[in-house]
Amino acid sequence: MKNFIQFSLALFFFTFGWIKPLEAQSLNIPLITVEGTAIIYQAPDEVHYNFTVESEAKQIDTARKQNEIIVKEAIAYLMAKGVEKKYIQTQYMSVGRNYQRNRKVYDGFIAKQTIFVCLRQLSNYDEISDGLLQKNIASLSGPTFKSSQISKLKDKARIKAMENAKSKAQLLAESLNQKVGKAKLISEVWFRSNRNSGAYASGNEVSSQIDFDELGFAPGQLEIKAVVNVSFELLE
Repeated sequence: MKNFIQFSLALFFFTFGWIKPLEAQSLNIPLITVEGTAIIYQAPDEVHYNFTVESEAKQIDTARKQNEIIVKEAIAYLMAKGVEKKYIQTQYMSVGRNYQRNRKVYDGFIAKQTIFVCLRQLSNYDEISDGLLQKNIASLSGPTFKSSQISKLKDKARIKAMENAKSKAQLLAESLNQKVGKAKLISEVWFRSNRNSGAYASGNEVSSQIDFDELGFAPGQLEIKAVVNVSFELLE
């Protein structure tokens, strides 16, 4: 019972930060700990969006069949425009009662289905969207801009964040006429990737492969940011 209480207290103190992690306690050496950050900007090369098909009918089978016809026409249209089948994803169709506003009386059934699309040619977005809207779809949501190279970009940001941490540590150590040794503790604080339309004015690294004059919209840049904490050995 005594051992259990001691373990519970230790776990409580560790959870609330009153006890340092075991690996930090075991490093009985001078350390210099810094935070390294890096931001990379990349022009998107994919646009993701989804559209919803809705069909209303008095009979449930009729609503379902009407919905299937519209979905097939929309998918055929996408493939005719060069969208590969692997970039088209459909959800299961949902069918329910079509209630009136008072939610007490229903006058038939409604079938709904959502289709997700990935376009690899951003310049086709306006044309394809307009074409879909003429296929009796209920709504079109998006777009979301992404990069097909996101994994490589994340790794690149991590490496640059580590380089930034080492540079900071060396600068601080040199101000004391000391040097830094090997990294002893490394942790990734957080990682973020999102759209940033103001990236062009940034002093950070920017990579762009899109001629925006050819597009009817400006997708901006994707921002990939990495933050790391690194503890280096502090040498005399």
